Amino acid sequence: MVQPNREALKIIDTLKKNGFQAFLVGGCVRDMLLEREPKDWDITTSATPEQVEKLFAKTIPTGIKHGTITVAIAEALFEVTTFRQDGAYSDHRRPNEVTFSADIKDDLSRRDFTMNAIAYSPYEGFVDPFGGANDIRNGVIKSVGNADARFCEDPLRMMRAIRFKAQLGFEIASDTFEAISKNSGLLKFISAERIRDELVKTLLAAPEAILDLFETSLMRFIVPEALAMVGFDQNNPHHSMNLLSHTASVMKNSPRNTVSQMAAFLHDIAKPSSATVVGGVFRFFGHAEAGAKMADEIMARLKFDNATRTAVVNLVLHHDRQISNRTLKNMLAKFGSDFVQKLIDMKKSDALAQNFATEKLAQIAIIEEMLEQALQQPCSLKELAVNGHDLKALGMNGTTIGETLNKLLEVVQDEPEMNERNTLMELVRSFGW
Repeated sequence: MVQPNREALKIIDTLKKNGFQAFLVGGCVRDMLLEREPKDWDITTSATPEQVEKLFAKTIPTGIKHGTITVAIAEALFEVTTFRQDGAYSDHRRPNEVTFSADIKDDLSRRDFTMNAIAYSPYEGFVDPFGGANDIRNGVIKSVGNADARFCEDPLRMMRAIRFKAQLGFEIASDTFEAISKNSGLLKFISAERIRDELVKTLLAAPEAILDLFETSLMRFIVPEALAMVGFDQNNPHHSMNLLSHTASVMKNSPRNTVSQMAAFLHDIAKPSSATVVGGVFRFFGHAEAGAKMADEIMARLKFDNATRTAVVNLVLHHDRQISNRTLKNMLAKFGSDFVQKLIDMKKSDALAQNFATEKLAQIAIIEEMLEQALQQPCSLKELAVNGHDLKALGMNGTTIGETLNKLLEVVQDEPEMNERNTLMELVRSFGW
């Protein structure tokens, strides 16, 4: 077992010496038992918030209404929360009222899963009224008490179960899994931001967990447009998998970053609506363009930041594009090398999930060689030896400046030795300036 944080134990010791019970609780105890270093060390106590404030020199009333005081010790912050019982959850997120309790078991009974409902104190050992330690040993995610009630209190817990499965490699108990499917519609009460954050954490942990979101019907309330992928036969010589299986495979092969995972998830989302029968097989004319439009709407609805949204949309738009040396250089100038590398990674992941993968990967290897060569040459306007101020000094203005700089960039991309200020200025003068 991972040893508890020293400063957290000092807080527990101070509370204990002043006549209060105090325990490490929740995720940190779970991680200790899993031999993982916890990110946060949360403490629960029989002391009221006011009593906690009096015992420590530096405190912050971060959630005093719900019994939480943040204690600062040795430049670290620790949330200390009074044992409590929660009232009704009318907003499906926070209890309408909180009642402080003197019993640690009351506090543990309101938590989401048994593995998170364990408390530990060096004075009293483990308090585990719901068998959470045993469930951790068996790799099982199980709701505390009635699963329907837990998910009604905060429906995001359903997505958290899928995320924990992805992160820990556990299985979800059958009754808990059934309760998720039964209550999936409650997800409509959860904000887009919270859904987005859980979705991203899940995909970064194990992209194939996307299939669990479909199986539990949660996807219907996350990205309903994706339901058309379920069981969709691509009916094409390049594909032996149905669309959802193909998508999950592309995601599994893709880098673990938000842009790559979301782009992999959405790259073929318009195929069902774009399918046209030609010669007895499906062709998907315009699916990249239609998919980019759908991706833009989905990313906006889930409140992704503009940079992530733009990158995902452009990856979906260009994922099927043939790339020549000129196309590559134009993309480098417009989007930058990070985007182009992500596009190449996506093409690789896509190829690995298709028939004729060997031939397709060989073609992608050629693009990688072109990229390596292109990166040794000027590939963006900021790398030009002249800039807008230089052209303005010649009397140029307005859109003419941008058009001229782009022309110069094309020149130096083909002839890097031309990227010298006097040479480029002479070239501009030959244009009539």
